[in-house]
Amino acid sequence: MKSYFLLFALLTSLVSFGQKSTIKGLVVDKNTNESILYAEVTVSAVTNDTITYGAITNEKGFFQIKNVPYGTYIFNASFLGFSKVQKEIVVTNKVTNLETIFLEQGAENLDEVVVTKTKAAIQYKVDRQIINAASFPEATVAVDLLKNVPSLQVDVTGEVTYRGDGTFKVYINGHPVPNGTEKLQQIPAEQIDHIEVITNPSSEFSAEGTAGIIQIILKKTRLEGYAINVTASTSTLGSYYGNASIDKKTDKSGWYINVNGGRRFWNKIDHDIRQSATDNELLYATHLVKTSKRGNKRIELETGFNYDITDKDYIDVAFNIEPIKNQSSNLSNGWVSTEVYENTNLIEDGYYDLISSYKNKYGYYGGSLSYNHFFNEDKSHKLIFDGSISNYMSPYEEAFVDTKVYETETQQIGSQNYEKNELMISGKFTYEHPFSETTLFKIGADVDIDNIPEIGTENGMYVDGNLIPFSNQRSNQIIDYSRTIYSGFTNFSSSYKKFEYKLGLRTEYEHTKSNYTYINSNGSTVYEPASYNRTKLFPSAYLLYNWNDDLQLTASYSRRIERPGYFSLVPVFQYSTVTSYYQGNADILPTYINAYEIAYKQNWTDTDYLSIQAFHNVKNGVSTSYNYTYEDGTIISKEQNVGDSYSTGIEFMGNMKPVKWWQTNLSLSLFNYKLDVDFEDTKYTQEQFNYNVKFNNTFTISDDFSIQSNSYFYGDSKGAQNYSKGAWFTSIGVNKSFLKDSWKVNLSGDNIFNTRVLRNTTTGDGFSNYSKMVFSPKVTLKVSYTFDNQN
Repeated sequence: MKSYFLLFALLTSLVSFGQKSTIKGLVVDKNTNESILYAEVTVSAVTNDTITYGAITNEKGFFQIKNVPYGTYIFNASFLGFSKVQKEIVVTNKVTNLETIFLEQGAENLDEVVVTKTKAAIQYKVDRQIINAASFPEATVAVDLLKNVPSLQVDVTGEVTYRGDGTFKVYINGHPVPNGTEKLQQIPAEQIDHIEVITNPSSEFSAEGTAGIIQIILKKTRLEGYAINVTASTSTLGSYYGNASIDKKTDKSGWYINVNGGRRFWNKIDHDIRQSATDNELLYATHLVKTSKRGNKRIELETGFNYDITDKDYIDVAFNIEPIKNQSSNLSNGWVSTEVYENTNLIEDGYYDLISSYKNKYGYYGGSLSYNHFFNEDKSHKLIFDGSISNYMSPYEEAFVDTKVYETETQQIGSQNYEKNELMISGKFTYEHPFSETTLFKIGADVDIDNIPEIGTENGMYVDGNLIPFSNQRSNQIIDYSRTIYSGFTNFSSSYKKFEYKLGLRTEYEHTKSNYTYINSNGSTVYEPASYNRTKLFPSAYLLYNWNDDLQLTASYSRRIERPGYFSLVPVFQYSTVTSYYQGNADILPTYINAYEIAYKQNWTDTDYLSIQAFHNVKNGVSTSYNYTYEDGTIISKEQNVGDSYSTGIEFMGNMKPVKWWQTNLSLSLFNYKLDVDFEDTKYTQEQFNYNVKFNNTFTISDDFSIQSNSYFYGDSKGAQNYSKGAWFTSIGVNKSFLKDSWKVNLSGDNIFNTRVLRNTTTGDGFSNYSKMVFSPKVTLKVSYTFDNQN
């Protein structure tokens, strides 16, 4: 009998030895409950750790490790910036389902040994770049974080461009937002978890933005307990700003309240502007010297809640309001000298002191709703709805006032603008159906509506505080504007062995109108209707090859669109400065882009990696401001489609930690930009080799004390009529935490060597303009307190 038992045991072990299993599961961020794509998972045999099998998670966070012989293994799951999960597993079935593996940010706790871990400042995933907000404590708002991304340029107004002339569509937690530039300058960095820069987004995103998508992911969690955060900051430019939030979570629900407000000054700039322009055979020479200070004053209150209706139904609701009007300003003081020449003879000159004031006021209120229904336990089969609405609390008001102080008199000239009853609505349905752990089908539809029934503009002289319209210009300019975009999209993604791919197609139908009414200089009312309907297709394709767990190759393509902003479309004629006017253009067309990218990414450790990305972008119908001479030495800036552009180049990003106390990140962007101008019977080419370098270093003195330096180098650039010289500047920050990180202090200096100087020359038929802007250094002090017992 004993021999039969031994024979049975031997046969059983032999059968087990010959059998193999597929290990599968889902890797999720414990804090946000969001899947983690491209995490590394491995299993190593307990008896021989040289026998290892591995895989990486796909776009939805799922993984499969195939052909693993039955036995006992040590399972490991890890991802850059997260603690590693390690546990013993026994493989005895054809399919071993580990279900959900949770990774936690910040610290590892293995065998009671705690190791502090810091997320990389910039992570380079195969389809996007991720800027972790916590790595840049000196940042005050979202746009400050974007300065650290290769190829991104942030100008003095906060406008973000990419690889020469690309623009972005801004999303917040998956919701597209209008006025993206304003949002990037308003959202406090303390509310941000990370920002994703997606240069070739899939078809589920809007096709808007020739450079792609900037997605801001705000901090949110479903962990139970309270979290209280308070931050206050001040700067040498006179800023004072604060943010306070409280977040309460229970097992199935949660709520939060956030209030932020104060006054910020973005920059202080010394300007030197020299302009010459001809009119009626006279040459007008203007020299303007001034110092400007641009800032914003606002208070915003936001509140929201989430509730898990069932295990398969989640709902998130948020409301926001600006109870006091948001006020932006650009104030300057200086002087102006003017000269008028006939042939080469000086026939007139003048001088006056100039006080310039630009201010706008507005207040929004709105809300958003997100609903998720899951059809299965692992939440891979789901239906999602996202919607938002916002409206003005009162009319938008804007005023330009230039006060000219002569020896004998004072004159005030400028413009006033308003907008009434703007209503913005967006809604999106998405259905996701996984055919297997590696194959996913996605289909959806969305709508975006922006309606401003009345926009008004007036130019003139101020008399006793009242604007008197110019008699020789248009007056009572009124525009009825609206834009509605209906979209449908589908995505199919799958994998085969080491290959992963995604194919997408998006169609967008757009209806836009900008009907324009004004009174001409003869006193007659003129009505100029303008509207159009367009339907366009936007395909996308994406391919990934996993050479091994640490080396990935990618290739992608997408077609995108840059629609002219509403203010570019409304054909108003508006006073801007003492040397220029602005005019909209109802006939301007969208810009279309075909973007191609290939990339290589090599990981050595969690903190040591190299990425190389090559790209080629073709833009048809590039729109830009084009300048013309006007009267009395002024020029008009008007948006025009000037031709086609081509950007071809390569980007390098490397991150390494040579020693325990030093982490460094270097990014280099090299590309050739060519603009073929074919406009108004004029043909010429502008071409420029561009480079951008960004160098970030973090020095960890102790667990609670660090020093960070960020350096930026921008090369020369060209446009249709302008040439800009390169510049460089450096920022530095000192970070200290107290009482187990509950208190944090950051002292930072921006442009510490006073080297940030921008020089631009614009030339055209009958005019030239040279401007020099010298940015003042800025020192900011920020103090924050955090109480958090969420777990």
